[in-house]
Parts: sequence; C-alpha cells; structure tokens
Amino acid sequence: MYALAGLADDAPTRDLRQTCIDVLCAYLRLPYTAELDLPSGDADARHLYLFLREVRHTVIRLIRDHLRVFGGVVFDGGRFGGAMFSGGTVSFCGAWRYSVRPGVLERAASARRTART
Repeated sequence: MYALAGLADDAPTRDLRQTCIDVLCAYLRLPYTAELDLPSGDADARHLYLFLREVRHTVIRLIRDHLRVFGGVVFDGGRFGGAMFSGGTVSFCGAWRYSVRPGVLERAASARRTART
C-alpha cells in the first residue's frame, strides 16, 4: 500500500496518480467481515480480521494524508489526528461517530462545529 501511494506521489501524469488512488479505494470497497460478525472463539478469524483491519486503516491514513478536498465521505476507522485543512471550510455538522466497546455499540453526534481556514 505504501509503495502504491509512493507511486501516486511520483506519478508523472494526473491520470496515473488517479489510477493509483482508484486502486486504493477499490481495496476499501472490498467486502469484509465486521468485528461483531466474527465467529465466537475463532482465533484464526480474529487474527485475520485484525490484520485486514490494519491494512484498511493504513489505506485510509494514506488517503487522508493526501486529501485536499472531500465531502460526503464515510471513514470506517482511521483518525484525523495530524490532518491539516486549509483553503476552505470544513464542517462536521451532522456527522456521526460510532464507538465499539465489548458488547456495546454507541452512536454519538459529533460536535456542531465548523472550522474556517
């Protein structure tokens, strides 16, 4: 994944850069098993899930670190820590944050805040 992101960074044309991003996004669209759907007590399934989740989070981080403009995006994992927004308006109004703790799924509305840059 890092090599593909590096290829996009060094791409001589916009089309090649977009192709690299399309491949990363295609990976995120692949079906996957959610943690809550894992078979109980299956250590192999849990290890595979954790590995694939880390790969997904890596792809999300790579894309996040290169984002300039986005809207209507759903992030399954990943964080915005260290992201820098500039040259526009960033709004998290109406966004939802899901938190999973053992046996509990919480849904909390985001802070009603708009950052102007």
